[in-house]
Amino acid sequence: VTAFPTANPMIFMFVISVLAYLLVIKGVYTIGKAGTVFFFMVMWLLLLEVTFYNDLSLSRYTHYLFKEGKEHWKGAFNLYGSFLGYEMCMLLFPYVQSKTRFFTGVQLANFLSFLVYLAATLICFGFYSLQQLKLIMFPFIDLLAYIKFPFIERAENILFSFLLLRVLITIAMYHWAASLSMQQVIKNSKVTRITFCIMAITYLFSFIPSVLDEVGKWLVICTYLNIAYAFVLPIALIGILSIQRWRKQLA
Repeated sequence: VTAFPTANPMIFMFVISVLAYLLVIKGVYTIGKAGTVFFFMVMWLLLLEVTFYNDLSLSRYTHYLFKEGKEHWKGAFNLYGSFLGYEMCMLLFPYVQSKTRFFTGVQLANFLSFLVYLAATLICFGFYSLQQLKLIMFPFIDLLAYIKFPFIERAENILFSFLLLRVLITIAMYHWAASLSMQQVIKNSKVTRITFCIMAITYLFSFIPSVLDEVGKWLVICTYLNIAYAFVLPIALIGILSIQRWRKQLA
């Protein structure tokens, strides 16, 4: 929206969906390798935050502490939604070796995500004013427009393309998880066919919202549902295992 304002969003969505589909049908190992490559291609963007160091003002941070803060629970849920996705590690159990420190890697990944979000928050809150942050929907992406290189113009378009890699791997992982779950329900169907149907349905659903605010509302609803799923599913599994153990003891 900010980097490519004249581009047709549905064509953009179609290209991303095709790339994600080609990635999903290759399997989780290929997704993992691609995710590793995408990680190193995106993480270097954090070094660009150093260029804004001289523009930061410590006096600006004092205006944000509990400023106009009313819906604390809503803000907490929205913040927690940024860390969602860890529950998909349960689907990776069959692919993990027994001696691998899998959960250590999951916790380190969450901690790294925390550091990335913290760095972006400190930069944005120190660069923009309070009124600007209330009006800007994507402050970090808008920050990229302030970066100038002597040998290239409109560098934010190139930098934004690197952020699309993160979106691509997120779409691929969620659709892989959905296809894997649906395969357990429809055992006679191939994974490629299931993946194609799921991605086609999600692409058709993307025609419904007409403005970006509607997409934001949908994301909030999906975030709440995902939070409930992330808590309810493990608790339900623990309850089922406890009932089965109790029945075995009675037998």
